[in-house]
Amino acid sequence: MEALVWIHRWGWSTPTLLEMLTGKLRSGLGNRLVKNGLLIKTPMPAGGINSTPSYVLTLSEMGLDETAPLAEIEFNYRLNSKIKTQQIIHDELIQRITLTMLKKGRIYEYKTPNMLFTPNDFDTKIPDALWYRENKISGGDEIVSVELELTPKWGKDLDNTIERTIEFFKYGCDKVIYIFKSEKTLERYKAAFKEGATYTKWEKENGRNGKWLKIGEETISAEDAAKVKFEMLKPWMTNPSIEVT
Repeated sequence: MEALVWIHRWGWSTPTLLEMLTGKLRSGLGNRLVKNGLLIKTPMPAGGINSTPSYVLTLSEMGLDETAPLAEIEFNYRLNSKIKTQQIIHDELIQRITLTMLKKGRIYEYKTPNMLFTPNDFDTKIPDALWYRENKISGGDEIVSVELELTPKWGKDLDNTIERTIEFFKYGCDKVIYIFKSEKTLERYKAAFKEGATYTKWEKENGRNGKWLKIGEETISAEDAAKVKFEMLKPWMTNPSIEVT
């Protein structure tokens, strides 16, 4: 059930991640759940290349019937929905990082994009994950928005990313953490989010399909700059068995 609920929240997962989650390494758990009719196995076109999973696991109708009553947040799990293969490495990695943070006790709860998305969110930036952890200074809870940046953004796309990141704080988010593979990209984003840095605000002319127009410029405040943190992707972030020194 733990494995099924994980897939229910993320939409899909892999056999390796399910075994990491349950602590049953090389147990064939995923294949058994497929054989029992609770999961569906879908091969990936580039499976096995550049860390791409060979196949992913999604809930069957029977699996959804089993997990839906256990879902703490009710949302529409789409059976047989199309997997975004161009994002498969990114999405598998954010699952790994979140799982490791749970296993190491660094967070106590999480929400996935599926759990946060509503039909009105097409023009809203949804975080890659939302983490809940204890604030050791105040003793209260801290809500952290997580962004894994494997593909760097430039120009208008970076401006829009900055604007929508700042918007997270308006919705009760305490901090945003950006995670990078590239040191150069990290430094560029750090400069873009520093206090006093400016970014352009954009808006589409005549709705969603219109031309992008510059509508103004904003400055990063000291308060917002202090809430955005930057991390390099480290081996321990994707492997719960590695000790943090």
